Amino acid sequence: MEIKKDFFPYLTGECFSNPLTFPLGKAELGITDRIDVLKEIARGKNVIHVGRADHYDAIEQKHKEGRWLHACLCNVAAQCIGIDVNQKAIALIQDKIGIKNVFCIDIVKDELPREISEAKWNIVVLGEMLEHLVSPFHFLVELRKKFGGCSDKLVVTVPNAFSLQNFRMVLKDAEIINSDHRFAFSPYTISKILVEAGFSPSHFYFCNYAPPGPSFYRYLPRPRKFIENRLLKKHPALRDSLVVSATFEIK
Repeated sequence: MEIKKDFFPYLTGECFSNPLTFPLGKAELGITDRIDVLKEIARGKNVIHVGRADHYDAIEQKHKEGRWLHACLCNVAAQCIGIDVNQKAIALIQDKIGIKNVFCIDIVKDELPREISEAKWNIVVLGEMLEHLVSPFHFLVELRKKFGGCSDKLVVTVPNAFSLQNFRMVLKDAEIINSDHRFAFSPYTISKILVEAGFSPSHFYFCNYAPPGPSFYRYLPRPRKFIENRLLKKHPALRDSLVVSATFEIK
């Protein structure tokens, strides 16, 4: 969904409203997953994937199942390089999976190699990373400094605070979460952070985190599966993940 320019004065802090009503989109016929959305955005483009390694213990299994994001991007992009700070994960990716075009770089502390900074990139993908950081804002500021001169667009994926799973667990008086997460985001809150860091968000998409595995629905009662699918189609804001597209300058 397009982020209307009417909301930019609120995102920049020029205007204030409490409560501000921010539209979340309308019903959709299909349910897309995060990987398919990112593949379509990256198709035929020159892509930098920041935080490409994923959780170390999950890389090989996700790759085997065809849902490891970096490999999916490499399959559709004209060129795709990866950046991560986890040297152990990079070694596994290079030695066992065979993907060599990866750099061990700390975005905050390190300078970019000339082969990155002097090239032209269409998209920087920041997949499921901001929620792990102590200060997403400061990271985004540094990322903009590093890539603002060589890339056109930033695409961010984050957990959706409005997900159906979250509401379901609230009704059970509990929270289910990745224990390393510090944040979940709404379209407005992630857009607010992006604007404050110097980006101009243009569109957001609600999607499922990943395609369900082969056994996902095996033990799910058919009526529940039907109801959940209807809910996710009618109210996309109940899906697991949020994808936001932004340019590197406020417009």
